Amino acid sequence: MRTANAPARKSVVKTVVKAADLLYWLAGNPQPVKFSEICRGLELDKPVVSRLLATLQHKALVSKNAHDGRYSLGAGIATLAASVFYRGDIAALSQTTMRRLWEEFSETVTLSIRVEFQRFCIYQLESPHGLRYTLPLGRPLPLYCGATGKLLLAMMRDQEVDEYLVATPLVRLAANTPTDAARLRAEIGVIRQKGYAVSTEETGPGVAGIAAPIFGPANTCVASIGLFAPKTRMPPARLEEAIEPALQAGQAISRELGATGGSRVIG
Repeated sequence: MRTANAPARKSVVKTVVKAADLLYWLAGNPQPVKFSEICRGLELDKPVVSRLLATLQHKALVSKNAHDGRYSLGAGIATLAASVFYRGDIAALSQTTMRRLWEEFSETVTLSIRVEFQRFCIYQLESPHGLRYTLPLGRPLPLYCGATGKLLLAMMRDQEVDEYLVATPLVRLAANTPTDAARLRAEIGVIRQKGYAVSTEETGPGVAGIAAPIFGPANTCVASIGLFAPKTRMPPARLEEAIEPALQAGQAISRELGATGGSRVIG
């Protein structure tokens, strides 16, 4: 006898179950995988896996690397994750602290997460100024540039950073976009040491900002809080003034999320 909440076996769509199994399996792998590895891991025939991957790629839930043909979770997963995060603890518990930072500087304050090799802004408080900087909610953005991107990149394991730099072209987006991998690695070391990241005109003309990490119960980085403005209102001296408030905001949200100790960056 089944309970009222348990679905009847005949109502389960096997293809959907297989697709879900594939997504969970990809999520359990720290790096992109080959087609043959998926077939072996799921114990499914190649034609079945091929159809599943093609369908999931079509919906942006799976991504295929154009250089080596390996598969990983796609940007569509981040859209779903962002929705969960937005309605869950991380956004709800961040809003009070974000508003304090917003009131202190009257500039845009952002909350961002990393999914695989991309970052996504899941919540923001926009500056009240007519000329202001904002981020597109739920849209994939690069990790190699901008204060938020570099901060989240620096919080990754060294092996993940290596894989990211191999797989990602460092395309110039603005005057100061990092395009040299060696220099970016050096900056990652500085960010890890200082605990925050800054940027000026890396993602677009005239944009400056700072980002600080947010840690979860395991004391690993789960998100980033950022403060961004036109560089005319955020010159180097103003960026310097924002360092401590941004760090304190990240620490306050971390405590709300259950972080119990110092930050942990895994090299």
